[in-house]
Amino acid sequence: MNVYVLYHEYILLIVIGMARLLPITFFLPWFNSQVLGGMLAKNVITCFMLLGFLPLLSVQFPMAPAAPPMVIIVREAIIGLLCGICLSVPFWIALVVGEVIDNQRGATISSTMNPGIGVETSVFASFMNYFYGATFMLSGGMVTLCEAIKKVIKYFRWHNPFTLTKH
Repeated sequence: MNVYVLYHEYILLIVIGMARLLPITFFLPWFNSQVLGGMLAKNVITCFMLLGFLPLLSVQFPMAPAAPPMVIIVREAIIGLLCGICLSVPFWIALVVGEVIDNQRGATISSTMNPGIGVETSVFASFMNYFYGATFMLSGGMVTLCEAIKKVIKYFRWHNPFTLTKH
């Protein structure tokens, strides 16, 4: 096989894989810019995660439909958005609990009196979000996250239509 063709197949495989993983990492709290410092670190970690999933994706590549790559990329991005939202719900709940606690103790009263000097999130809400993120990561959360992504990759294959029935 021509090296040029093989190179383009792997680049397309990486782009399609990143289309699913980047929306997932976009929603998770420990991938935000305050924790990692920027998009470069987030993209590097996402690429390293993708390297673990390349064997699963490369098995699907020969069975890919004759659809244009952009259609497959959009489909993968939609799946990634849905997975990212589902995986982020517990952390959003922790953020809301922190907001409610700070609201009840009066910590956000400055934003009520003068909205120009108010803050977007309260101190305890940010703490709760970081605390639950750290607890999740320390209790093997990255392994759990990768196993969930692996199951999603196995269930939503490129050559299968969008159905929720077992194949």
